[in-house]
Amino acid sequence: MRKLLSLVLFLLPITGFGQIFGPEGLNMPGAWNSWTNPPSNVPALGSSTQVVGGEVTRITTGRGTGRYTTTFSADASGADVVGGSYEFLFTSGPSGSPYNNKWSGVSVSLNTIQTYIKEDATNNSITLTNGRWYTMNWLDSGYGNTSGIFLETDFEPVTISSVTRDISSPTPDDAVEVTITLSAAPSTGELVYLLYTGDNWGVTGIGEVTMTGAVGTYTIPAQPDGITIQYYALTTNISSGSWGSSNVDMLSLRASSLFSYTSTPAPDETAPTDVSDLSASASVNAASVTLNWTPVTEDNFDTYEIYYNTTGNPGLSDTKVDETGIAALGTRTTSSATITGLSFGTTYYFKIRAKDASSNVSNLSNTANTSTPALGYDLWLFSGLVPEGGAGVSAKGIAGLAEATVSATATGTAGFLYRRFDWAHKWGGPVTVNSAGTLSSYNDQDGSVAVTNGRYYTFNVPAAPAFDGSNPVAILETSALPVTISSVTRDAASPLEDEDVTVTVTLSDSKSAEELVYIRYTTNGWTSDNAVEATVSGTTGTAIIPGLSAGTVVSYYALTTTVSSASWGSNVDLLTLKANTNAGSNYSYTVAANENPTSGTVVNTTYNSPVTLTGNVTASGTVTIAVQINTGSNSLLLGSSGSLSGETPATYIVGTVQALPTINGALVTNIGGLGININPGTANMGATTVIRETGAAFIIGGSIAQRWTITPTTQPGEPVTVTLTWPDENNAGVDVDGTPILFKSEDGGTTWFPIPATSWNTAGNPNTVTFDVTSFSEFTIGDGDSPLPIELVSWSAVPGNQQVSLKWKTASEINNAGFEIYRSTSRDKNFINIASYRSNGKDALISKGSRGGSYEYVDAGVSNGITYYYRLTDVSYDGKKTDHAVIEAIPTAGSTGGSEYQKPIEFAVSSVYPNPFNPTGQFSFDLPEDGLVTIRVFNLIGQEMGVLRSEFMKKGRGYSQTISMGSLSTGTYLLSIEHNGSRLMQKFTILK
Repeated sequence: MRKLLSLVLFLLPITGFGQIFGPEGLNMPGAWNSWTNPPSNVPALGSSTQVVGGEVTRITTGRGTGRYTTTFSADASGADVVGGSYEFLFTSGPSGSPYNNKWSGVSVSLNTIQTYIKEDATNNSITLTNGRWYTMNWLDSGYGNTSGIFLETDFEPVTISSVTRDISSPTPDDAVEVTITLSAAPSTGELVYLLYTGDNWGVTGIGEVTMTGAVGTYTIPAQPDGITIQYYALTTNISSGSWGSSNVDMLSLRASSLFSYTSTPAPDETAPTDVSDLSASASVNAASVTLNWTPVTEDNFDTYEIYYNTTGNPGLSDTKVDETGIAALGTRTTSSATITGLSFGTTYYFKIRAKDASSNVSNLSNTANTSTPALGYDLWLFSGLVPEGGAGVSAKGIAGLAEATVSATATGTAGFLYRRFDWAHKWGGPVTVNSAGTLSSYNDQDGSVAVTNGRYYTFNVPAAPAFDGSNPVAILETSALPVTISSVTRDAASPLEDEDVTVTVTLSDSKSAEELVYIRYTTNGWTSDNAVEATVSGTTGTAIIPGLSAGTVVSYYALTTTVSSASWGSNVDLLTLKANTNAGSNYSYTVAANENPTSGTVVNTTYNSPVTLTGNVTASGTVTIAVQINTGSNSLLLGSSGSLSGETPATYIVGTVQALPTINGALVTNIGGLGININPGTANMGATTVIRETGAAFIIGGSIAQRWTITPTTQPGEPVTVTLTWPDENNAGVDVDGTPILFKSEDGGTTWFPIPATSWNTAGNPNTVTFDVTSFSEFTIGDGDSPLPIELVSWSAVPGNQQVSLKWKTASEINNAGFEIYRSTSRDKNFINIASYRSNGKDALISKGSRGGSYEYVDAGVSNGITYYYRLTDVSYDGKKTDHAVIEAIPTAGSTGGSEYQKPIEFAVSSVYPNPFNPTGQFSFDLPEDGLVTIRVFNLIGQEMGVLRSEFMKKGRGYSQTISMGSLSTGTYLLSIEHNGSRLMQKFTILK
């Protein structure tokens, strides 16, 4: 290697000093064989622009990193250095000894920061390539070891001509655009970056600049108020992704000066937003007002300003609230403030505005107004009762009293004072719960009461207390918050005399065990009064005010209390928990006279004017009958306790009257005043429905205009003696003085049969009949000439081809207009009328008269193979219909009716033959099904003369029976055949 001698001068080395000072500076001489001072005959390993000896320029661009830098080119000719390998030193001379201040010992690795050793004996070495450019950065670390780098590029680095920004003094809202102008467009691989920091390079922002030609921009984001941003531009051939923790200035080809700015807000000239929803509410027990609003929007907030007056529409000249006394007004998010020191009973008007720290103010808000309370009273509670402080009292709904309900938070003695809002008057003293007491004007003695944690205490105090002396008080203790009385109703708007009135009280919730509910009422304007405790279930209570005389005015209200009415004395109001007094007017009604009701429920009543009922009348007391009334299609219901009084033959009720006595083993006379006696012997019939029906509507064939229906809970099963009573006015042509007959129906009045009577009394008016029965149903009276409306002897259906022949025979018909035939394909439902005596061409269905006859009707509207069911109905002249048994037939192709034994069997009985007879007669009967058959003989007054047969018999035709009753005298008798609930009858006569 060719060596050049270079003399390097140096100043005194100062170890650890942070900088190499001029005039020597840093030199980078080339290789040498011996030193000259300075090297004279060869160029320095540096830029031709450097001084002889290779002095390197010291710069502090970028972040102010102290460093030396130079750029030189390598080429075969015309460059700073010819490519090849060189040895060189870094020295701080040309003066002095180069051995005292030299840095060496590095074999250069291009584009890599390396450490140079102070006073190392080995020269530095580097290999340069023609056509390349080399930028050297050497860290000025003083007179100690340091670092350096040679950046190799295939281009001459551009220089940074200028760095400018678009905003001279940015605000916190401004992003800043920085423009970098280069001496020329950067070469490929020549990168441009902008570095910036807001914390003196604690954190560095790095932005690669997008270049368009020689100009590029990068935007620094907006920064908070007061942040100082430092920034500079640099070029490099090393991507920021490879920088790592290296000193980026050492990696720079070129770097600009360091620039900075501080983010400073623009002057605040924007007022806070307006308040538009100001509202005001007054305290209930103090001369203060609370304002509420939605907070304004303002970043530079200072305070809220409140103005008010008592005349309306306050402005800036009106009273302004001292915001220093309400610290919260200095907080933007504040949404309420309480203004104190006002006057009681006064209306105030308020407006509010916001002010910021720059003295910008919003517009005044809307006007909000409210009135402070009149100078009133409340309870001031001490420890042990809540709410501590003022507990407001409210009108109790009872004249002169106010109330407050509070709760206990501890067990022991709690303190309180009853006070006027301004504390000018107050009362105290000891009080015992659930009793009437007194409070005295304050004389250093608070009010006191023994309380239990978790329980509630209702204070009753005067609404306008006497300023001097004592005032009444009661404190009522409950285990839960007292219920309120939601409503008070009664079951009768205009109660009648003697009618109990049920008052219903609806509570707000289920009451506690100690709460009692009462109805308090008076009939003399509260000169005296009565109280009835209500029976309560859930939230509903009922109490009964007993029936009173007509004209009585009743006033009443509902209350709850913890004290039994027996202990009220004169303090009922003071001992009331809650009351519903109908807004102080009380509830009231006047008892009405109970006369001539046409519907509804009564206790006692009088009919002194003829009426027809429009609905059922239920009476539990005495119904006095002074005139005849008509129940129409309704009923007079006497229940188990009601009864008729004053009824005579002339005032006998027309219509239906029902009683409900209980008949158990004892004689009951004149049941319900209906003229019915029942002696059950030892039988217990239980609740028994007794119905008396009177009038033409209840004539059955040739019966009297009256019938009785008696239905016990339990049939007696043993003989029971019954007496029925009716007036002559209801005889309806029946010869009750001749041969009266007592009839009974067991199928709802469809068929009737005579039963024996033990005695008749028809000489006077009214008439009576007495008889014994073992079961009850319907009863009426007839005579020997017309004992039954219809006596059906037979009823059959004979099938044919596409037809059914219907035949029936009657022994007698009373009050019968004709017949109707109904058909169905179901035994129990969907019957349709196929023939009627009313229809044209159906003369065969018109009644043949009182003596009866034989009838036939052919139904040709049927199909073969289907089972048809038929029902026969007789219709009286007044339109009453009576249904008879359902029979069936199946039409068959080719059938002509067949022999008698091919026809369906119907329940039928033949006439007695011979008739009259002596000493024996005969008859036959057919049974359609198996069952019990009972054959009895009655005389014409219904007395049973004997039983011919009573046994179980099989279905069949042509059963024969002989009548041989030698004990019977000459006369006409009734033959009765009963089978499975049906009955057929025939008359026969015995001649002796």
